[in-house]
Amino acid sequence: MVGEPSDEHERQLAQAKQVLKSADFRVEAMLLQGEVVPVICQYATDVGWELIVMGAYGYSRIRQFIVGSMTTGILKTTKISVLLLR
Repeated sequence: MVGEPSDEHERQLAQAKQVLKSADFRVEAMLLQGEVVPVICQYATDVGWELIVMGAYGYSRIRQFIVGSMTTGILKTTKISVLLLR
């Protein structure tokens, strides 16, 4: 998770980790600080990820232009394969 340290972020991260572990996934969870897109892309490169998996929402092109899109930012920035789930 990328965000400022807070009790709420720690709670959300722990909850997500538990859900994935209960589905038999091996999970490492951490809270990183900074701008989401460059932090995720740099971390993925540094640790040698082969795949980034993320959710994709069906926002219109106009909304992406106005508010931006983390998914679009990741796709444009990383050289790692990205799997988008809807």
